Amino acid sequence: MLTMKISRYFPLALLFLLCTCASAQTAPEPAVDTRWTVNNDFTDEFNADNLDEEKWFNYHPRWLGRQPAIFLPRQVSLVDGQLQIQNTRLEQDTTVTFFDGTMGTYSIGGGAVVSRKIEAYHGYYEVRMKASDISMSSTFWMSNPATQGDCPNYSLEIDVVETIGGAKNFPAFATRMKSNSHYFRTACDGSRRDFDQAAEGPIGGDSSDDYHRYGCWWKDENNMTFYIDGVESHSIRANTGGEAKPFNRPMHINMVTETYDWEQPPTAGELSDDQRNTTYYDYVHAYELREVDTPEPARGSGNLVINPGFETGDFTGWTGWGGAPREVIMDTDAQGGDFVTHIVGGGAPEQIIALDANTDYILGATARVPSGRVTMGVKPSSSNENIASTVFDSTGWVRKEIRFNTGNATEVKIFFFAQTAGDEGFADEFTLERVDGGVVEAPLLQLEESFVFKNFPEVVDVSTEIELSFLFQANEPRDIVLRLLDDNSMQQGNEIVYRALPGYGHKSMRVPLPAGIADGDIFRLEGDIRPVGSADGEIIDFGRLVLNVGGATTGNRNITAEQLQVFPNPVDDALTVAGLRSASDFRIMDAAGRIVRNGRVSLDGRIDADGLKPGLYLMLIGEGTFARFVKR
Repeated sequence: MLTMKISRYFPLALLFLLCTCASAQTAPEPAVDTRWTVNNDFTDEFNADNLDEEKWFNYHPRWLGRQPAIFLPRQVSLVDGQLQIQNTRLEQDTTVTFFDGTMGTYSIGGGAVVSRKIEAYHGYYEVRMKASDISMSSTFWMSNPATQGDCPNYSLEIDVVETIGGAKNFPAFATRMKSNSHYFRTACDGSRRDFDQAAEGPIGGDSSDDYHRYGCWWKDENNMTFYIDGVESHSIRANTGGEAKPFNRPMHINMVTETYDWEQPPTAGELSDDQRNTTYYDYVHAYELREVDTPEPARGSGNLVINPGFETGDFTGWTGWGGAPREVIMDTDAQGGDFVTHIVGGGAPEQIIALDANTDYILGATARVPSGRVTMGVKPSSSNENIASTVFDSTGWVRKEIRFNTGNATEVKIFFFAQTAGDEGFADEFTLERVDGGVVEAPLLQLEESFVFKNFPEVVDVSTEIELSFLFQANEPRDIVLRLLDDNSMQQGNEIVYRALPGYGHKSMRVPLPAGIADGDIFRLEGDIRPVGSADGEIIDFGRLVLNVGGATTGNRNITAEQLQVFPNPVDDALTVAGLRSASDFRIMDAAGRIVRNGRVSLDGRIDADGLKPGLYLMLIGEGTFARFVKR
């Protein structure tokens, strides 16, 4: 939201851009007017004593492993804040009979950690990992089981990284981030085809020598972009196999060590060397992308839908009309139990639910549509006026949610509507929750709160406003305060206060300019992030731009300052500046931009802070370097 208020004059002495870049984010920079929020379901720092078995399997629920390495829970452990998967030689070979009656022999113990939820969907997923130094893989990937029902069936896989720290046959697997998409399609005759697409990029060393961050931004049903240590590396546009939008179903997260049939298995000596045989996972992080001003829905108010997953085996709690058929059936691919609803148009299962007037709710469901399209929505129980709706048209299971306000309605009807005979859908796991009736789950990650101007807007003498954007990171709702000042440090217009929601966001905004500007005029724009409703002395981070009227971009007149480290921070009486190359002049400025102390600092870096009032300070040192500190 935006609010306007009158502020006192705000003195400002800087003639350059102070760029306080967001250094702690692990998600890519969000597009304008979007915001990353932490997805707790697939985020883990592995700081506990034991693996969170409510979140993860310590084995693979649908795969024993590729011979000769079998996935064993005992190979998985948490040690010193890291997930470790150790690969060892089995004391004796193990023979296993598979479901199809064939047999296989395993001689190596590997490991797998797999998310229990199959709900990882479009978003950013990243792991920080150090590969083992043997000829077994260290991996981070996503997958789901094959669809059920009418053939052909399909399953999906995104390999974020497959690396072999001790690669023998293909050495590039030790030094390059190998990524793939797989669209596995099984025809009605049982034949299976893999429509795959590969891409790769240099890791910057051997994957077993050090930790690296491997990330994937799964953007949509066709596109993925991959990152190494936070830097964009390569992209994949999926091989569709004839499908327009193949990557349309949520997946598991997998962290697995395995052997390959095209790579020599590790030797007994390699497997017995504890300095080489273990893959280390420091963390896994996941983020969801939403509109910058859309809050995360509160959960915990309770699902208001009766029989939401049809586990009674019938339409208990539901009504409806039409359908050929309209039924509840058993489905081995059900998302939350054994049953789903099945509708062929025209018709719809419906349920009437009492709600509060003028209140926000979120309606959700998981559905797949073999043909046509099916609409999920909500309307008043007394009329056909549509309050809100969304369309399912994916052949794979997809979760969708819609947010709506009841207005004057105190009773609504939710529906899953197939309009024509060519529209067929299956649905499961309906939810209807009041937005303010529960608690927004606290994120498992703490971001380094920050603010930085993103663009350098040009201003000409006919300009009436500045079009700008900025990046922010916030762990809770924060105020972002913007002020425009002229060359005499006189504030122009009103202070703008924007309420930033938690996450890593990118916000666009228009700031009005005073009338009658002319070539050569200089304005300064300051922005900061602070606790909600707080004063200047509580600023967390800030940035400044200089705007030169006459066509020159702000970037041509600004430099990015290099930040030096100071200690102790916070400081009581004296602080030391680290990394000085020579004696330099310094200026200390308070949060309002006033110079409160200046002088010259010698090579020992010691500066007296005694007598400064408690608060946040900026110290300019020489030309183009700065440090921030807090006085206690």
